[in-house]
Amino acid sequence: IFNDDNHILTVGATYQPSMKLRAEMTRLIEGNNVASDTVVFAESRTRLALPDAMTVGVTYQRRKYVIGADYTYRNWGDKNDYKLSNNAKYINTNAVNVGGQYTPNRGDVRKYLNRISYRIGYKYSDYYVQFGGRKLKEQAITCGFGLPLKMSGASAIDIGFEYGVRGTTRDHLVRDTYFKFSVGLSLFGEDFWFMKRKYD
Repeated sequence: IFNDDNHILTVGATYQPSMKLRAEMTRLIEGNNVASDTVVFAESRTRLALPDAMTVGVTYQRRKYVIGADYTYRNWGDKNDYKLSNNAKYINTNAVNVGGQYTPNRGDVRKYLNRISYRIGYKYSDYYVQFGGRKLKEQAITCGFGLPLKMSGASAIDIGFEYGVRGTTRDHLVRDTYFKFSVGLSLFGEDFWFMKRKYD
């Protein structure tokens, strides 16, 4: 929306159209207390669809920090009214992500710690299948660092940590607690990583 020397505000939106799928389903139920081990065996075809998705987001940036948030809506339930079983069905989902980054001083020639970007975030989302009338939710906290590779330029090694909880133990369901570690490399053109020099 506006961009000057001290402030940058960006607002954006994306739309992903739906895609139809043809799926085959096989049901097999076996029991040990009947004459035949196989109680039910059935094959069928059904029409499924990947949902269309709408995402809106906003970021606000100043020299030392960046704050951003986005929201995504996916209409699984509107595209797939087929019930997976008597206790499960597709539902529409919501997802929210909020995060921020702080860099003390990108141009500090003496202290490397001041050139590091410190990041923290939070995310929330619904699972697209509902079991027994109960929604499954996922929440996670993230943090990380951007370690600059050079004194000038934006290329960096990105290190991230994520701790989250998915699901619930109510109604005999399962709750999953996880921890994720990631490492990435960001290369920017202004750093001239792949330019061949004529003279050394």
